[in-house]
Amino acid sequence: MRNKNKRIIFLVPLFLVLRGLYGLPEGSEPTSGGGTFSTQGSTMTFTAPDGSVFRHSSFNVANGETVKFVQPSANARVLNRIDASSSSTINGRVEANGKLYFAAPGGLIFGEGSVIQARHLQAVAGSVNESNWDQTARFSSTIENRGSIAADTIILGGKTVTNRGDLSAANGSILLVAGGGMEISSLDGSRVVQISDSLQTSESMAGDLYGHALLESGILESSNVQVTASNVTQKGTIKASQVVFSEINDISGDEGTIHASEMVINAQANRFPDVSLGGKNNQISKVTLNGSFNELKVRSAQPMQIQAQAGSEIEQTSTLQIQKGDFRTDSGNLSLRVSFSPISTVLDSSMVLAAKTGSVQVTDYDSLQNYGQVVVYGNNVMEEIASGFSELDEDWFVLNATSLDFDSLTSGLDAKSIFLLEDENPSLNLTGTDLITGGSDGEQSSEESNAPILSGGGGGDSEISDGTGNGTSGGSDLVAPSGIPSLGSLVSSPNNTNRLSESQLTSAMSVGLYSDHSYLLQSVPADEYTLMQLAAAGGTGLLFGGSYDTVGSGSSSSTEASTSDTDSETSGTDSASDDASSDDQSDLSEAQDASADSQDAKNASMIKRVMIGSAPLSPITRPVFSPQANQMLEQALTPMVEETLKGFSNR
Repeated sequence: MRNKNKRIIFLVPLFLVLRGLYGLPEGSEPTSGGGTFSTQGSTMTFTAPDGSVFRHSSFNVANGETVKFVQPSANARVLNRIDASSSSTINGRVEANGKLYFAAPGGLIFGEGSVIQARHLQAVAGSVNESNWDQTARFSSTIENRGSIAADTIILGGKTVTNRGDLSAANGSILLVAGGGMEISSLDGSRVVQISDSLQTSESMAGDLYGHALLESGILESSNVQVTASNVTQKGTIKASQVVFSEINDISGDEGTIHASEMVINAQANRFPDVSLGGKNNQISKVTLNGSFNELKVRSAQPMQIQAQAGSEIEQTSTLQIQKGDFRTDSGNLSLRVSFSPISTVLDSSMVLAAKTGSVQVTDYDSLQNYGQVVVYGNNVMEEIASGFSELDEDWFVLNATSLDFDSLTSGLDAKSIFLLEDENPSLNLTGTDLITGGSDGEQSSEESNAPILSGGGGGDSEISDGTGNGTSGGSDLVAPSGIPSLGSLVSSPNNTNRLSESQLTSAMSVGLYSDHSYLLQSVPADEYTLMQLAAAGGTGLLFGGSYDTVGSGSSSSTEASTSDTDSETSGTDSASDDASSDDQSDLSEAQDASADSQDAKNASMIKRVMIGSAPLSPITRPVFSPQANQMLEQALTPMVEETLKGFSNR
């Protein structure tokens, strides 16, 4: 009797092991539309007429097994209802020549090594309606992909959706939906997926308890990728012509990569989402926004444009509400086709606009002054941005910033950046200990103190006033907040130096010092920017040949001046030459006067039109320069080079 019991105990676990290795669908039967199935070895084949429905007690496909669906056409549909209360796992192959649908209330996992191929795949971890099972679903569990799925259209939906594998819809679309349920409709020939309130269960009313799309180490590659979820974690790679994030409450994507011609972000209604897509490898050409955002951070390795969604309230008002924004490009220009404003001016607000190698193009400069802290970093700050404001607040600083690390740019800058700015801008003095007044043990205000205070000003022309408010820059007093700790104790120096150390400055900034400062930072030397603009206008060949056309002012009309140095034997020609020379001098004077006026107004468009036109192989003629171009050449021509050029001109 003992031996018999031992044999029974041994056979039970052996059966479970074999069942795990060999797991084709079980309890299968056609329930609508007809259809048959057969099994041969490790392959199970379903013959499925259009609109057929199969019910399965379980749907597991082990590694090495294959399930095939033979359909009458590429547009034929087949639905697989899975009754299992636990997750169905597919580790093998599933193939269909038409449209393949799964409804698994217990959840569905496409495991590592799985391969799914179909014309269209729609898999939901939930239930579907009998009449419109391809349009409406109610989610009750999770769905996960760790394998490889290829179809013209891929739709995965569940309470949570996780992708760690590869989803490929080369010329089609990928839709990932996480929440309580979804409704699929058609708009302008495209599928639109929405989380439907009518499909929310009592459990899903909490909203944030699930509705999470986790895009980890996998790859989503498609013409269009749409992620509809309250929360999105993006750690993988998305490659698409268009990427759409809808119903968003939170996106965490600094570790992920997005390659897209356009990225659309639709904020969840009546919410203020936090969106962080700061991956250094992102290549996003255009960002289209709809809604209001608490935090919004987007970075691209290529030129990027920010705009409002067509027909949205933002487009009509031309103003986007962002409490804390950060947009930056590592290459090319950052172009803003919409204005910004904070949701609340009472709470902390900030904006960072940065182009590492390009310019920052802003629609409404003055709107930026609504923010508590602003950093604009680009190669056009001195020539365009600083002059774009009707009037700069006194706590704004316009500075050279070629020494700053692009990755370290933050809304308030850090202590290291402040020191670098001081070294690069001799007129800037922000770290002297005598600039700080007040403290916990001295509750006097700056008006009561005779200690010097800092006055900030546009252009970086900060100066020390005597505390009476008569400084030429007219800046606000920087006063330590009352209470503990006091700035006096933070900045005391045992070495009796008159400058804060980096650690002391960090401590002082942590209690509010410089918290109201904004910076306009020139990323390249101004003369280098002028040279780049000159090259963009016609190339450096203008320096050594061709005609020189000069714009002396920022007006739409340009002053043209050219002379001929060709010798003439007739007095009439000599007279004409003298007249031309006189006209040249007059034009030069007028151009310089007009250019000086334009420089006072800092007209950014002038430099772009300094020189226009170039006749290839034409003789060198006498140029008429604007002051900027003249100064640039004077800096470029060393005495040796100048003497050499004179030798050529005398021939």
